[in-house]
Amino acid sequence: MAKIKRFDIKYHSKIKKLLDGINGENTPEFDEIMHSLSNMLPLDLLPLRFKHLSESYMAINENNDVKAFLTLSPSKGNFEKWYIRRFFLDENSYDEGKQLIDYVVSKFGAAGANTFLVYADESDENSAVLFTKMCGFRHCSREVLWKLNSVENLDSSVHKNEFVFFKNSYAKQATELYNSSVLPHFKYSLECEKEEFYESPFKGLGKNLSYKYVLEDSNGIYCYSELSSFDDKNWIIDITLSKQYEESFFEVLKTLILILKNRSRNINIFVRNRNYMTSSKLYEEILSSNGFSEYQSKILLVKDFFKPVKSDETITNPAILLNELPGRPAFTKCNRYNQ
Repeated sequence: MAKIKRFDIKYHSKIKKLLDGINGENTPEFDEIMHSLSNMLPLDLLPLRFKHLSESYMAINENNDVKAFLTLSPSKGNFEKWYIRRFFLDENSYDEGKQLIDYVVSKFGAAGANTFLVYADESDENSAVLFTKMCGFRHCSREVLWKLNSVENLDSSVHKNEFVFFKNSYAKQATELYNSSVLPHFKYSLECEKEEFYESPFKGLGKNLSYKYVLEDSNGIYCYSELSSFDDKNWIIDITLSKQYEESFFEVLKTLILILKNRSRNINIFVRNRNYMTSSKLYEEILSSNGFSEYQSKILLVKDFFKPVKSDETITNPAILLNELPGRPAFTKCNRYNQ
């Protein structure tokens, strides 16, 4: 039985050893974990509603080695919804990984969290087995990043001057637009609160970049879009359109691409397509027919109940690395000896 501890800076060398053992090289995640403000503050005594930063936990064996490491963070504006952003697992450490996941879900669930979500690389079946059959998550849906290869003509019927910068006064309309676009059988787990759309007064202080726009007609906003980047080189476009404007998706997309290219020409552009949205099939057809290729696919796993799941199935894959979008594939396999 492993010991579960909140991240402690004195374990930095052991965490580095864990990451190096998985990737075979130094990882950028290491520096981010070591210097995260949330990992340096005593947050355990705060009520869940006041926790706005990520938190990290470790599973440590009897030899004081870190066998599993997990980071989770709240959905912005909704303390009841938490995302598992990172999950590092040493070889032959699935029991410790399960113990760590169960501990975090129980701890935050008892404090008031009711939904836990994790994105896992679709190409690694063992990730789904670990979270679903061993830890009680269920396979909810998938999200796909489509990479722009080339667009011959960026002329659009939607002029860039029609886009209005998002303000918090639009949050209620944006929430209604988003929730109405979620397929009915996903609404319970994936609907948003209006607070999740609010812009933080501290926006711009971190390394992540984000620009939000809306399009309006006489009935209110019919398009909500976000352009985001973690390095100012790789940009993700996320678009939500009302049902009656879905056919205008590519026209809206071309204008947003032009906005990004006017900012910098040496960038990579991706479009996020969420399979749990009513428009996902249409958008997939438009993207595949207009110079985009499927770049990265993630399955979305959800736990919004606390029913234990038993399984006799054994996983033999030696190591798992999970990291949030965007970036390298979430699960890296090392020296796989059992197929």
